[in-house]
Amino acid sequence: MFVDGSQQMANALMESIINAGGKVCAGETVKEINVENKEISSVVTDNGNRFKADMYISAIHPCSLLDLLPPGTFQKAYCKRLQSIPNSYSAFSVYIGLKDGTAIPFVNHTRYFMQSADVMWKLYDYNEEEFPSGFLCITPPSSKIGKYADRITVTCPMPFSAVAKWADSRTGHRPVEYKEWKARMLSQVLDKLELMIPGVRNDAEFIIASSPLTIRDYYAVKEGSMYGYMYDCTDMALSYIPMATKLRNLLLTGQNVFLHGMCGVSLTAIKTAECLTGRGSIVSKIP
Repeated sequence: MFVDGSQQMANALMESIINAGGKVCAGETVKEINVENKEISSVVTDNGNRFKADMYISAIHPCSLLDLLPPGTFQKAYCKRLQSIPNSYSAFSVYIGLKDGTAIPFVNHTRYFMQSADVMWKLYDYNEEEFPSGFLCITPPSSKIGKYADRITVTCPMPFSAVAKWADSRTGHRPVEYKEWKARMLSQVLDKLELMIPGVRNDAEFIIASSPLTIRDYYAVKEGSMYGYMYDCTDMALSYIPMATKLRNLLLTGQNVFLHGMCGVSLTAIKTAECLTGRGSIVSKIP
């Protein structure tokens, strides 16, 4: 865990890019990718900026990438395969800001709650009445606190099917039925969190909840998937997505390509970069 938040990692990466002569354009959403003669000619953002480059790398979900490309850019069979690969589960998350002076202890490790040992490998199964069957709980470290926590985050595995009926809605414009469901799920999460941290409701200054729809809308990830495509050890070819594409100047990276998870995505980024710099050229320089 990062003391004072993981934004420090993003800032460090941004600083490295800037020091190398690059530029980071935060807060700009890509709205259009133009293609000419089997190559990307430019990328256009929502504020009208047009970017041109010799090479382009996409780290977003491949299905989100397809939505930005002109129809017919890739063969129908390739597009159909990308759309048919199952996605990993999403999550219902709760963020709790604690009141000053509360005596909830800071715990310097991740804690887990399970309704029973039988559900250990089935936490993503969804039953509205019994949700959540398990969750992950963290008291994020802060330089401002001592032995007591100032916030709590709870992550409950949840499939996208739980919110599929509201899939056409967007953040800030959800129907009343969704808001009522979200309030019920939040209450059920807090009921079980009380078993781990008694009195947490009374000690909360504010509570924010998010669903798979929130993850989908904020990160442009299909079905709000937390780990990208689902990998099947019995059919690895199904979920294998090569880094190179049929567009000569487009490479893929991110959690849907090669390996997922924090370490996997980092290794995938290196493999993608080595498509430009040469095989082993970066790995050989890592101590």
